[in-house]
Amino acid sequence: MADHFLWAALLQIDLIDQVKELQQKNTSAPLEDAEKHASPLIKEEMTRDEVYRALNCKRTYVWELEKLDLLHSYKVSGRGMRFHGFEVERVKAMDPEEVGLMIKQRNPKKKATSKKRETERKRERATSP
Repeated sequence: MADHFLWAALLQIDLIDQVKELQQKNTSAPLEDAEKHASPLIKEEMTRDEVYRALNCKRTYVWELEKLDLLHSYKVSGRGMRFHGFEVERVKAMDPEEVGLMIKQRNPKKKATSKKRETERKRERATSP
């Protein structure tokens, strides 16, 4: 799952690079033509909502870009738990490898506990008259 997010983040990074190249090409043209033809997707300071709309992506992809230190958000906008600073800081502090390890560690524990419960139930059924 972490690999999927990393690939998605890399695709988004590639899109950002393409947009920046287009913006640089447009600055070589006269300024009026550049303003008419280019819609600047990436600005120096954007809100999270603007980033989602500009990149046409999900929150998880933006978080992956933040984890790779490629996108830093100082403005947080919107309502709800996901937009509060604590959630953003927690996601920023995590490493993609740590996320992968957490996911790998959770699944075997769930499987092991469910198998243990099944064996206990079978023993109870066998011992009960």
